[in-house]
Amino acid sequence: MTHPAHLHDAARRRHEAALAAADRWRRTHRPPSPADRLTRTYATANALVWFATVTPIATAILFAQSRGFTLADVGLFGATYAATVALLELPSGAWADAWGRVRTVVLGILLTVVALLALLAAFDLPMLLAYAVASGAGRAATSGALEAWFVDALEATAPGTPLQPRLATANAVELVALAAGTLAGSLLPGVTAPLTTSAGAWLTPLATPLLASIALHLVAAAFLALRVAPLDASPARTASGRPGVRSTVVGVARDAARDPALRTLLVVQMALGAAMAGLETFWQPYLAAHLPSPETRTWPFGTVLAGGFAAAVVGTFLATRAARRFGGAYARVAAGSLAVQATALAALAQADAAWAVAAAIVGFYLAMGGTTPLLATLVHGRSVAARRSATLSAASLATFAGALVGTSVGGRVADLVGLPVVWMGAAAAGAVAALLVARLAGRGRRDVPDAARAPEEPGRARSVAGSASGQGASALEAAADAAA
Repeated sequence: MTHPAHLHDAARRRHEAALAAADRWRRTHRPPSPADRLTRTYATANALVWFATVTPIATAILFAQSRGFTLADVGLFGATYAATVALLELPSGAWADAWGRVRTVVLGILLTVVALLALLAAFDLPMLLAYAVASGAGRAATSGALEAWFVDALEATAPGTPLQPRLATANAVELVALAAGTLAGSLLPGVTAPLTTSAGAWLTPLATPLLASIALHLVAAAFLALRVAPLDASPARTASGRPGVRSTVVGVARDAARDPALRTLLVVQMALGAAMAGLETFWQPYLAAHLPSPETRTWPFGTVLAGGFAAAVVGTFLATRAARRFGGAYARVAAGSLAVQATALAALAQADAAWAVAAAIVGFYLAMGGTTPLLATLVHGRSVAARRSATLSAASLATFAGALVGTSVGGRVADLVGLPVVWMGAAAAGAVAALLVARLAGRGRRDVPDAARAPEEPGRARSVAGSASGQGASALEAAADAAA
């Protein structure tokens, strides 16, 4: 017969176990905080935009070649695209700060849809260049505006929230979308070949990723207009308090003139843009030269690029852990990531087999996944809240200035002496970026220096800088741009 005391002890243990289980459930199933919901909204919107953007990326150069365009034509397209972005970056960023950041992103998406329609109709160089101008205008309009909205909305919703981990989370989601989009786009020509081969010269298997991209861009625009635009407080300022485009551009120029760290970052962005343009513009024909029947077997291109983006997800988390381990030394970790990117480009120049080409590309993106959120966090620490979009546009402008050199010179060099020389030039540019960031970190500066230099909004600027530093840290930014 069981003693009553034993029954009481058993009941007490069951009660304690139930309380512990309930406590664990509350900790793991607590409702998301406002900052969490905001991060999810931003990550979703950003992923939709980039999924649409990269759907045709794995076969874009092959599509251009199928229309009779040469690598020199592709290089001219890249230079025109980069020049258009460079001309419109700062004005569009200032416009976003004044008119509304989410509205500006939606406008940029619609411009991209128009550009894709132009590319579908492109059979001669003028039409290809028209696509370059329209897509460059769309890219300039979307550059940095959504991220600027998120950073300021996060600061308003949850002041002091560490920024870098949330940017890293959004970057990881973006990279998953990039991988899925490139893989899906690379499979479309093979899947749709029976339906499109007899549809006419303009609707070929290689054109189907462009059609899919148009539809996906419209979905992204609808999500932004319905779910994100109502949260955008930037246009709520009074007309008299809303900064003008000219004054915003002048303010960003003044910031760069006063801040040596920001100037260094812009040069880093330029070097990084040249390095990335060398890879992202010309890797497809280089891989095709090492593959049998690349015209009908497009899946390897999507697989390689999707693998690169998947590796970048890993690189994002590795870099975040490394920065935390080294006390928030973002500049030092970013310098290491840039050095790995330069090494991968040098290895690509020596690759003589498809697997070696693929491995070098994946290695480049592994390091890029770490570089992007680290540099992004650091540049936000140098930004004035009222000019955040314009400051990010200045960094993007520097990137595209470098890309302009990389694509225009790279196309000619590729035709004259071959792509390995292009890769070595890109590796040199990446090494310059790594050395500059390492030099900046070696000056003994804080990685996110004091932002009191912003007299217009000293409280806001200092608060954002503090949240960007996370645990207290070190300097810079740059959003790595997926290829157009």
